[in-house]
Amino acid sequence: MTADASLDERIRLKDVLQKLPELGKRTPKILQGYYYYAMLGPDARKTMANILEANAEAHGQRPAILYGDQCITYAQLNEWANRFAHYFRARGIQRGDVIAVDLENRPELFAIVMGAHKLGAACAMINTSQKGKVLAHSLNLTRPKLCIVGQEQVDAFETARNALQGDPRLVWINDAENPGTCPDGYEDGLTLIRQYPDTNPRLAVSPVAGDTAFYLFTSGTTGLPKAAPSSHRKWFKAYGGFGYMSLAMTPEDVMYVTLPFYHGTALLVCWGAALAGASALAVRRKFSASAFWDDVRRYNATTFGYVGELCRYLLNQPPSAKDRDHRLRKMIGNGLRPSIWRAFKERFGIEQVAELYGSSEGNIGFSNFLNLDNTVGFSTAPFALVKFKEGTKEPVRDEKGRLIRVNKGEPGLLIGKITKRWSFEGYTQKDATEKAILKDCFRKGDTWFNT
Repeated sequence: MTADASLDERIRLKDVLQKLPELGKRTPKILQGYYYYAMLGPDARKTMANILEANAEAHGQRPAILYGDQCITYAQLNEWANRFAHYFRARGIQRGDVIAVDLENRPELFAIVMGAHKLGAACAMINTSQKGKVLAHSLNLTRPKLCIVGQEQVDAFETARNALQGDPRLVWINDAENPGTCPDGYEDGLTLIRQYPDTNPRLAVSPVAGDTAFYLFTSGTTGLPKAAPSSHRKWFKAYGGFGYMSLAMTPEDVMYVTLPFYHGTALLVCWGAALAGASALAVRRKFSASAFWDDVRRYNATTFGYVGELCRYLLNQPPSAKDRDHRLRKMIGNGLRPSIWRAFKERFGIEQVAELYGSSEGNIGFSNFLNLDNTVGFSTAPFALVKFKEGTKEPVRDEKGRLIRVNKGEPGLLIGKITKRWSFEGYTQKDATEKAILKDCFRKGDTWFNT
């Protein structure tokens, strides 16, 4: 990351001033979102399951999940999640327990996750490409009491089953698109939940925002994956920051997502933004460049979640007279290259690019809140860009042992200050957490997250 942009792309004061009328229209949403983004404390008795229940109460007949020909309303999704919650509780799941979720993008995933969160349990979101040693390692990092496995994932899961620690209960979720029979040693989850009530479960002690909502796994490019806990509070930051402040989502919006929901961009950012507006979440199992715009028109999508390569694939498709024949005007994600930014907007009629920067485990993020071109925007979290050793992530220290901030225009290592408001939730492995924390950076006793 650089401390400044090139002269041609530098954001100027006049660029910001031109956005003020637009910001004025969004002021109520901005103020509401800022509470969740920056003010909600870890002890608040509020989780994302409470948001689902509120949406079911206020917008029960509005669509929550669109998938293929299915339309699941907020009331239906909440009732489905309740059945899962009661089913989980009957199997001993309680606040603080972990449920591993190994499914592709399909509606059951959202009911399962919300059912777990109603009890205060966390979901370990398994990368569906993992198998064998890597999958066993990921599962054992979080020690789940339940492993929920989709029919489409059974073969991969079986390659790791014998290496699991803790003897978790196995739950099979059939796949309507490719149905099978329940394997030996598994419970048939979709059949068994029918006997449980669809009412909101009552708990003696309610979960809080600081409780872990998910475990998300690093890609493992430098070794085996690490499991990073993400609290409901972190999800609320995405809910408020993106759903309210950046995108100003409403019940009339539809968020189209083809990204995998074991990744934070889809799970926290896109779903969080949809929940903020009581908007519909339109889901496809896997990205298809050829089917993308047909889906956008089919679902009347107004917003979509992206990574940069997805946009490049779309731009590389042959031009069509229908390129602007859709309602899509907003997009949110990360990695959109400056070389295609304006070309993508102009070809497809996109009005807002909510580019962001962040990581599943990090305490620092940036958002293109002002809808300016070719920028990840700004962050209200304290951060610094410091000098680092070439070829490593290690910062350079001066003769006093302090880090050295880079000059404007120089590349630097991004670090985020760890504070009560901008906490670093770490990893399940203590040594990995310690390695990610830099100490005594600018003064004795300060701590910073090394991105």
